[in-house]
Amino acid sequence: MSLLTAADVKRAAGAGAVVTADEDITIGEIIDAVDVVIARLVGPGAMPTTVQTWTGRGRYGAIVLPWAYASVSSVTVDGVVQAAAAYDDETRAHMGILDGASGGQGPWAGATKVVVVATVGRASIAADIKRAAWVLARHWWQLDRQGGRGAWADENGQPLDSAVPKSVRDLLASSPNLAGVG
Repeated sequence: MSLLTAADVKRAAGAGAVVTADEDITIGEIIDAVDVVIARLVGPGAMPTTVQTWTGRGRYGAIVLPWAYASVSSVTVDGVVQAAAAYDDETRAHMGILDGASGGQGPWAGATKVVVVATVGRASIAADIKRAAWVLARHWWQLDRQGGRGAWADENGQPLDSAVPKSVRDLLASSPNLAGVG
């Protein structure tokens, strides 16, 4: 699930109801790139629900994931799938911490490779995140029109951080910078 639909991008861009096939491709690229950039700025926990995979080493009694999660689908330790009873995926999920069963050492302690598959994200998206996505899509549409195809992306199609306007960053900031204050 994306933050924006094709209709959202058309409305944000002021594009008419009829767009060319080339513009349709651009709209699809913008939708995908907006999701990548907004997720990079706010983290996947604030995005629409998705499945994330974390791979690391099992050095400690708890695993600290880079994001809070809603649920854990599986934990694999050195190629062996662990039973759900071997870990506690509820107590500290809001902090992204996966504990061993009953708060003890998890089955991953000392393991060479641990893979955690978890459901991350929210069913409803905060209004400021949705608005930031809308502003970013509009900005990129305008860049595309003025600078030629893909003016907001590098040669590999990856979105450029330099093409993210300050207004988008301000919308996503926990305490916005107010003009004339400070």
